[in-house]
Amino acid sequence: MAITIKKTPQQYEPVHNELPFVVSGSNNTETNYKYWCDVWFEGSTTYDYRLFKFPNPDGYGYFNLNTILRSYTKGDLEILGDDAEGFSQCPNMYKPFNVYFGESYGATGTVTSGLVSSGTYYTYDGSLEWDEWLSYNQVGVVIKDSTDLGKFLTNHYQVEYSSLALDTNQKIHTGENAWVYFAAHTANAASKINIITFDSTKNINGSFTVSNPFADLTGSGDRFVRFPSGTNNMDYIPTADITVNSGALPIIDSDVSYYILVLTNSGGTATSKCVPYEIVDNCSKFTSYRLHYQNKWGAYDSFTFKGKNVEGGEVQRKSYKKVYGSVDATSGDWSYTKAERGITHYDTKSKRRLKLISDWVDEREYELLLELIESPRVFWDDSNSLFAVNIVTSSYEIKTLKNDKLFNLELDVEFTQMNKRQ
Repeated sequence: MAITIKKTPQQYEPVHNELPFVVSGSNNTETNYKYWCDVWFEGSTTYDYRLFKFPNPDGYGYFNLNTILRSYTKGDLEILGDDAEGFSQCPNMYKPFNVYFGESYGATGTVTSGLVSSGTYYTYDGSLEWDEWLSYNQVGVVIKDSTDLGKFLTNHYQVEYSSLALDTNQKIHTGENAWVYFAAHTANAASKINIITFDSTKNINGSFTVSNPFADLTGSGDRFVRFPSGTNNMDYIPTADITVNSGALPIIDSDVSYYILVLTNSGGTATSKCVPYEIVDNCSKFTSYRLHYQNKWGAYDSFTFKGKNVEGGEVQRKSYKKVYGSVDATSGDWSYTKAERGITHYDTKSKRRLKLISDWVDEREYELLLELIESPRVFWDDSNSLFAVNIVTSSYEIKTLKNDKLFNLELDVEFTQMNKRQ
């Protein structure tokens, strides 16, 4: 037997795109010939799936494993107040697996011995657009070394620290929650996260470091990790875990107007691009709603709607027509009253809805918010709890600075819980 692996996915691939394995066999002209593929999950003592495929007209075997693996991943979002350790594993965000290939043929179709593919794969809960996936390269995404800088798992603006100008930033308000996510490929490449704060004149206000307890990648959930990056939930990091390089705690004080987060190795050299935030506390007379939504990379981004937001609801009822009148208990006569109920409701259900309107946004912010419209998992953060919501808006118009100048986004949102009445 000679099985040759012709094509594999990259070691880190989004699970909702193709996960193609292509193999060829030297015996593929034999009677009843089939390729087989065994999928082993991390920790399994035998294969979890065995797949068979007949050769295509060119003699190759093609296996797209995303159809079985995508049900094993989902996003990981921190429950508020529980990220007291700073760094948190995201074990639900990805699925490690190995693949073995072999062949069977002849009258009995006996399965021959297998051939292990090239190592372990880590497919994660991402879903890139077709053209994005065609040009996807895990180098520049995963955190591996200081030569090929990785990124945080978001499409928000990121830049090398040497080119930082703080003129393009992710907007955030005081007292809000946010997170950054990353995928670590090399042990100790993400040993620490450095938080640098700046005042309104863009001068450094403070520098702080938090060590990553999962940096050695020895545990099964160590590779995909999140870290609190909001003006509120960074306060949950125990002060004993924070190294103050300059300035003083708290990390975010009244002098801070900007801040960045960047991953470093154990020597303090950057291994990721940095993600910059700008604290914008513009006043609004309307109630604000902050949403956390799963982005294309499987991580969670956040946005606050500060426009004229409206809360409402939808009621669903079933009804029947009741017969009028009843027998008088004393006289035995059939009688009627003014309070007779004819059409009678039962099985009454209600669902809360929100119409959200953003503040003015620019073209780049609007483009990022399209990920919110398409997101399968969205939560409303009321500062105390997370509520699951669904985006009802099903269509949108692409807006550009040239055509529309500044613009805002209107979004219809409904709560996922159905309330029942007596």
